[in-house]
Amino acid sequence: GGAAIIDIMILVIDINKGLQTQTGECIIIGEILSETMVVALNKCDLIPNSKRKDKMESVAKKLSYFFKRTKFGKDIPMVHTIAAPGGGLLHKDSRGSKSSSDSV
Repeated sequence: GGAAIIDIMILVIDINKGLQTQTGECIIIGEILSETMVVALNKCDLIPNSKRKDKMESVAKKLSYFFKRTKFGKDIPMVHTIAAPGGGLLHKDSRGSKSSSDSV
């Protein structure tokens, strides 16, 4: 089937809700079907600017702790995305602190 040709899995997580039951189910499927996963933390634009950096770092740290118990490891790549229509990407991976805005 089509699942046999998955090269990479992108797991989208609402940064305001965090891990949910269905998220865990998707991670289990990802561990079975994919060698590589990227986490997209969505709706970062809904966090007030004054709290955004701290919230993004806090959630990334919690997720890294969670993912260290999976085959993807604690250094799983993470990107921060926005919910706005026509949006963009708040780019920051788990290995660096660069932040920019790119159109998607």
